[in-house]
Amino acid sequence: TRLMAKHFHGFRIDNCHSTPLHLAEYMLDAARSVRPNLVVMAELFSGDEKMDYVYVERLGLSCLIREAMQCWSTAEVSKLVHENCGRPIGSFELDEISDAQKRNSGTEPAPSVKEVVHKIRPATVHALLMDCTHDNELPAQRRDARDTLSNSALVAMCAASIGSVFGYDEVYPQLIELVHEKRPYNSPYSTMSNLKVGEGPGIGHVKRLLNQLHTIMGKDHYDETHIHHEGEYITVHRMHPKSRKGYYLIAHTAFPGYGNGNAGFQPVHLTGSKASLLGAWNLEVDQSQEAKHAAINDKVLRGLKASTKDIRGVKVDNHGDTAVITIPEKFP
Repeated sequence: TRLMAKHFHGFRIDNCHSTPLHLAEYMLDAARSVRPNLVVMAELFSGDEKMDYVYVERLGLSCLIREAMQCWSTAEVSKLVHENCGRPIGSFELDEISDAQKRNSGTEPAPSVKEVVHKIRPATVHALLMDCTHDNELPAQRRDARDTLSNSALVAMCAASIGSVFGYDEVYPQLIELVHEKRPYNSPYSTMSNLKVGEGPGIGHVKRLLNQLHTIMGKDHYDETHIHHEGEYITVHRMHPKSRKGYYLIAHTAFPGYGNGNAGFQPVHLTGSKASLLGAWNLEVDQSQEAKHAAINDKVLRGLKASTKDIRGVKVDNHGDTAVITIPEKFP
């Protein structure tokens, strides 16, 4: 453990809930004796939020790994995004300037300098939110392969650390058994010298933009968010609390039984805002049994035949101080 702490800045604890607390404490104390500022992420499924806090407090965990692919419905995905998206838009600041005269009430001399009291804002346990992990079934197995893009976009809009796994962007047909898998692998996103945002195989071309936006919103403190769930759709609006600049996502999820994507969505009115379109894309995937069989039994690990396409007909109109976003009838 000390040797690992010497060479690595962070640990990932697998199955933390199966490790006795006293043993984990001892091992992490040893690691921190070498690297005091060690980052520790834990895969923890205790089944109880209170128990999660016990692990975090006793082990000094930096964050808990959370998995978007564990959600079985659009409503569950919306709940997960809501839990990891910061405070609501329009929240009041909690810092207050104390009234020194009132507190002293004449019994104590007034302070020589102005006192400013900062209230500690309560917060949930930090998360490392994964769109998919090496333990998860992929969207082609668990949901619908077309949900690969919308699931990743929703994760990227969260105010939390995010991550992914190799094979997700490439739309692999099924979970890879890492212990027994011996086939070589490749990714077009690893060999492209200039990966441009837009149409292309898999979701890598759009994932680049999503990651860039996630980084911008995190570094510049876009801390306020509004999430709305309507049928098959989830919208996420992240905003800077002072400048009021923000980013707005409309994601059409794809779970079994959702059909071809013609679900209907009313125009969105953003009052006091002006907006412009960054892009609109959908993922087209060959999910036939023949395509899955060919990909699974190929000599090289590869994904299903999939491509990201531009969606035509998305309109953003600015009327005075209101922006109106209208999506076409077909918005898969």
